[in-house]
Amino acid sequence: MSEVFIFPDRMERQWRVFEADTRGALADLGCDRDTVDATARNLKPVFMKHARDESFTVVPDNREAAVAAVNAWVKGLVTGLLVEVALREAELILLRGERLP
Repeated sequence: MSEVFIFPDRMERQWRVFEADTRGALADLGCDRDTVDATARNLKPVFMKHARDESFTVVPDNREAAVAAVNAWVKGLVTGLLVEVALREAELILLRGERLP
């Protein structure tokens, strides 16, 4: 009998790295486990929405193109996540009834 191993797809692996770092950062800030778990649950769909499933190949004579592709991927992810943070900040401002200058 042979065993079949199903490995998580690339997006799920990317999420696991991001999740571990985020959980560690929140724990270092003193967040309790329930808060950390809830935050991770809420962040996962946001991360999956903005992360792209890409593989990068470094060709010795075209390293600049590979670096540009990685930079574009990172920029897209970070920009998407920052927009999500901005939306949540706007929601908090409205919920608190703060007046904008």
